Amino acid sequence: MRKRTHVKIHLLFCISMACITACSAATNHVLNASFEINSNPGLADCWGKGGWGLRSLEEINHPEEYRSRLSIDTSDCVHGMKCMRISNPVGKPPLSLFSTWISYPQFLAGRKGWCVSAYIKVSPPATVVVSLLDSQYRLIAKNSFAVENKWQRYSFPIKTNISPVVIKISPPEGTNCLIDCVQFSQGEEPGEWSPAADETMIATPKVPPREYVSSVTVKTKMPEAVKEVNSKNGWVHVNSNAFLPYAIGMQYEIDLPFLQKIKECGFNTVKFYALNPNQTKKNLDLSYQAGLRAIPWLRCKASEISEMVECFKNHPALVTWLALDEPPEPFVQKVTNLIKSVKDADQERPSWVNYRTNEINRFMDKLPSLPGDIISADWYPVTDMNYPAKPCDPAELIKKMTVRLKESDKIVWFILQLCGNAFMLQREPTPEEFEGMVYSSIIAGANGLFFFQNIPWNARLMEVAGKIGAELENLTPILANGDCIDINASESVIKIKSLLYQGELYIFAVNTSEKPLTCRFNFGDGISTPKKIAVLFEERSLIMTEDHVLTDQFNGFQRHIYHLQKH
Repeated sequence: MRKRTHVKIHLLFCISMACITACSAATNHVLNASFEINSNPGLADCWGKGGWGLRSLEEINHPEEYRSRLSIDTSDCVHGMKCMRISNPVGKPPLSLFSTWISYPQFLAGRKGWCVSAYIKVSPPATVVVSLLDSQYRLIAKNSFAVENKWQRYSFPIKTNISPVVIKISPPEGTNCLIDCVQFSQGEEPGEWSPAADETMIATPKVPPREYVSSVTVKTKMPEAVKEVNSKNGWVHVNSNAFLPYAIGMQYEIDLPFLQKIKECGFNTVKFYALNPNQTKKNLDLSYQAGLRAIPWLRCKASEISEMVECFKNHPALVTWLALDEPPEPFVQKVTNLIKSVKDADQERPSWVNYRTNEINRFMDKLPSLPGDIISADWYPVTDMNYPAKPCDPAELIKKMTVRLKESDKIVWFILQLCGNAFMLQREPTPEEFEGMVYSSIIAGANGLFFFQNIPWNARLMEVAGKIGAELENLTPILANGDCIDINASESVIKIKSLLYQGELYIFAVNTSEKPLTCRFNFGDGISTPKKIAVLFEERSLIMTEDHVLTDQFNGFQRHIYHLQKH
């Protein structure tokens, strides 16, 4: 064993189901430290590339390449059946592997110091940097190791009281690197590797993968130029038609090929950062060329907002502006002045303010007077380490918002989760969780949905998300103009919205639980019902019983939409 400035290299004498060292076992605070749990294809839960999804132009235009470059490997592991592989070919920006947040009880802070360790091998041999970061990816400490093409354990001690922390492992360009058995434990020595004490903190999905059955056809026709935007009956109207934005939120630069792809996938809107006039004009123009509506998020200086809005308020792609995001004190003058400056510069469009769920709940009694013609909240329920929840929990908050705003002119939108594997989000939602999350939000009353943020790692999730967007575009006239009808469901976890539209009844239903079940819908004697009922997008039909009961099967988080046509 040789020392290098407090850095210890432990040779792996035996590759087996346990890591053999001369030290005693230590408590490991790294979740999924040997990468055995991967709820979505490709990435291990609690690990990612340091940001939400695929976000740079290089990544989003070559998604399969980047999905393959950072991926689960089953060919050569230290512990269990899986490890992580990073492929950094020459000429490409090198990738690093990041953990999600690693937390520990505060009573442990400052007692013995900490040790960061991992088993690493790299081909060809090269220098690999292992870093410890704070929760915002700012450097706490790092060490460089001369790593060989055989499994060895590398460790270094660190004194810090910061929690949570993040481990980052960075192999250089021109290498293939395998990583296994990461550890963050107390003391200067790494001790024998062990999994985290409570792996149940990992939010693994409870619903198995299944095919998303949908016969929907994505509308690729170019929409009309935006000529008029207003609000009516809780909906944004574009050119006199109700419009439900179904939008990807992008963090960095976008280009025409990417925007065309998300249009073809089934999204109808893109939300992007509006940083300066040149960049904003470019992104608005590209959105229009791709046939997408656009909502710029005003992230320029407050003093520049009026000029920015005035400059682009007549752009043919523009729906509205995200004026402000997550103000902790909505009624302070700084906030109200900013919203006023947007409204003064663009009096036609409804202004949009997004709030944290904390503020929505705190000011529920004052919701009708909250700044913004459109109000929303953001909630990423599936894998948030700080605020764990269930996929359909946002719908409960949306329902409260719509009930409170029933007599108000305000519009309710919502921001949901599409990506994960960074910061506090352990993983992406599965396509099944996403289905339940979206349809329960629509049924609860959200009239616009936005997704945080960038392109998901799971290609099937992107595909399903697009199909749902195409379905909602077909269903928007019904959702916006239908009259509510009371229908009883036998199962309380089946959430429904029944709407009478142009003399025909439509029932939106979703299972908000993980368990498959059978549900009976009782129409009673007061509703005229046909014997045969179409299930939209599924190319099947059901038979109504003589006592006006409809029965159907639901998988976990599955949606069904029923169309009761006229006799």
